[in-house]
Amino acid sequence: MSWISGVGLHTGALVRCRLHPEPVGHGVVFRTSAGAVPARWQYVADTARCVRLAQGAAQVATVEHLLAAVAVLGAWDLTVELEGPELPILDGSAQEWAQALSTAGAPGSRRYLVLKQPVWCNQGRSWVIAVPAQEFSVAATIQFEHPAVGTQVWAGSDLKVVLDARTFGFTWEYEKLRQQGLANGASLSNVLVFDDVSPLTPPRGADEPVRHKALDLVGDLALLGGLPRANLTAICSSHRLDWQLVQAIARVT
Repeated sequence: MSWISGVGLHTGALVRCRLHPEPVGHGVVFRTSAGAVPARWQYVADTARCVRLAQGAAQVATVEHLLAAVAVLGAWDLTVELEGPELPILDGSAQEWAQALSTAGAPGSRRYLVLKQPVWCNQGRSWVIAVPAQEFSVAATIQFEHPAVGTQVWAGSDLKVVLDARTFGFTWEYEKLRQQGLANGASLSNVLVFDDVSPLTPPRGADEPVRHKALDLVGDLALLGGLPRANLTAICSSHRLDWQLVQAIARVT
């Protein structure tokens, strides 16, 4: 497998990685110069605008888009050889990761967890809820006081349709994120950016923002090592809230 290169969304660093399919049961593991980090919820170190994993001195950030592609394609056994502090953001979606997994020949298989009872978490007006079901589905809702976004809803079980949905943001929050050490690699080539009125580049459908929220949720749930047999409802969710739901699901599966 050839190297996948690009800029890190938050660090702005030039990074690269290679994908190595592994035997069944291996799971997804990130291999860095400082050691290995399993892509499991127990290793989550931070959830501020992305998911960062750490084990000892080894750490890797912005793993959610690759993990979403892993979950959608069923490529659950993989070593990700990484040079840099975070995965490259590529075009801001999971579409290129899905293509890379297919090129690498990563075998696909369904891997489900049995959810024994409903679980939910909330922070103010934000909620994430998982209810036992025969299969996995998502219903995501976002709400922004912006004329080009507003309230959006996406629901479905065909997760391939969320793969091309990019990270989105607003011009007014950019400087604040930079002051927090985030979004140093953000650009119009990897983020769907909205000014006060409209997107600065053409969106991939009017519902691209909410589809990206669904994508992030799937990537965060992949930290369980499989998707739960559940109907998921996410209302104005975040990586932090998703992680709380992942922990709650882990306790009842």
